[in-house]
Amino acid sequence: MKINNERAEELSDFDWVRISFEYWDHDSFEKARGVNGRGFDIVLNNLRKFAKQKSEKCVLGAGYIVSKLNYKKIINKI
Repeated sequence: MKINNERAEELSDFDWVRISFEYWDHDSFEKARGVNGRGFDIVLNNLRKFAKQKSEKCVLGAGYIVSKLNYKKIINKI
């Protein structure tokens, strides 16, 4: 789900929002999504914006979806 301004405003009043990642860097994001450019940066920037505008009661959590394709790379990010 893309977090645009309208959706961020709706989510900001939730008690808890969890984001799941399966990519560990720009290259893995672009390869898996079949896109070039700043996609990974856009995702991270949108999360940063959301973290700043969410209500104080809203807990923002993040986690990785671990698979045999990414576990060696993700373990280095933890």
